[in-house]
Amino acid sequence: MGLEDAVKHQHDLENDSRPLIAREAEIRTEINRHSSGMRELETAVEEAVTSHTQAVVSERHYQDKLNEKRAKVGALAQKQEILEEEYTNWRTLVEQRFGEELQVTETAVYLERKLKAKRAAFERSQQEQGQTPEEIEEELTRATTNYEKAKSDFTQLHNLITMMRRSMAIRQSRWQEFRKFMSLRCKLCFQYYLAERGFFGQIQLDHDKKTLALSVQTDDQKTKDGKGKAKDAKMSGGEKSFSTICLLLSLWDAMNCPIRALDEFDVYMDAVNRKISMKMMLDVAKNSDKQHILITPQEMGNIQLGPEIRVHRMHDPERGQQTLRFQA
Repeated sequence: MGLEDAVKHQHDLENDSRPLIAREAEIRTEINRHSSGMRELETAVEEAVTSHTQAVVSERHYQDKLNEKRAKVGALAQKQEILEEEYTNWRTLVEQRFGEELQVTETAVYLERKLKAKRAAFERSQQEQGQTPEEIEEELTRATTNYEKAKSDFTQLHNLITMMRRSMAIRQSRWQEFRKFMSLRCKLCFQYYLAERGFFGQIQLDHDKKTLALSVQTDDQKTKDGKGKAKDAKMSGGEKSFSTICLLLSLWDAMNCPIRALDEFDVYMDAVNRKISMKMMLDVAKNSDKQHILITPQEMGNIQLGPEIRVHRMHDPERGQQTLRFQA
C-alpha cells in the first residue's frame, strides 16, 4: 500500500469517527446532567432524613411533656380529692359543733390578708419560742416516751413494794408467832427451874414497851390472904441470885448462842442455893451442844464433876506478880 492509500484510509477513519465523537460528547453531556440530578436527589434525601430525625426527636420530646402534664394532672386530681375530703370532714365537724352552716361574709381578699397576719403571728411565736413545730413535736414525743417509761417503772416498783409489804406482813406475823412461843417457852422454863428449889414465879414480858418484870415467891412467902393471893416479902441475896440464874437459864434456852459465860454468879449465894444452881447449870451444859464458861471465886469441892467438865484453878495472887499461873 502506498502513502496515498494510507492517507486516504486515515481520512476515511476520521470521517467514520466524527459521529462517534459527537455521540460521545452527547453521552458525556447526558452523564453530567444525570450527575447533577443525582446530587440534587442526594441533597433532598439528606434533608428529608434530617427532617424525619428532627420530627422523631420532637415527637419524643412532646410525648414526654405530655406524660409529665398527665402526671401533674393526676397529682392535682388526687390532691383535689384529698382537699375535697378534708373540706367535707371540716364541714361535717363545723356542722356538728355549731349546728348550722357558717355564713362567710368576708371577701376572699380580706380572708387572705387575715391569713397572712395569722401566719406572721405564728412565725413570731416560733421565733420567740426558739423552736419549730417539728422540734416541739419531737420534744413532746421524747417527753411522752419518758413519761410512759417512768409510768411503767413506777407501776413495777409499786407492785414490788406492795409484794414486799405483803411479804413483810407475813414475816412479821410469823415472827410474832415465833416470839410468842419463845416467850411462852421462856416462862415455862423459868417456872421449871424455880420449881427445883420449890419456888414459884412468873415472867411478864411486854414486847411493845420492851420491858421484862419478874415475880418470884419462895415457900415461906406463899401465905395467902382471904382472897387467895400470895403476899410477896423480901428475898435474901442467895434467893435473888438463884432467881437470876433461873432467868438466865430460861433465856439461854430461848437463844441459840454457841458460847455461854457467867462471872461470879454465886457470890451472894448460900451453900444450898449454890449447890442447886451449880447442879442445874451443869445439867443444862451436859444436855446441850454449847460451850459454858463459869467463873467463880468459890471452892468446887462439893460439886460432882464429870469427864466433860474441865476446871482451871488460879493461884492466889502474890504481891508484885505480873503473870497468871494456871493449874488444871
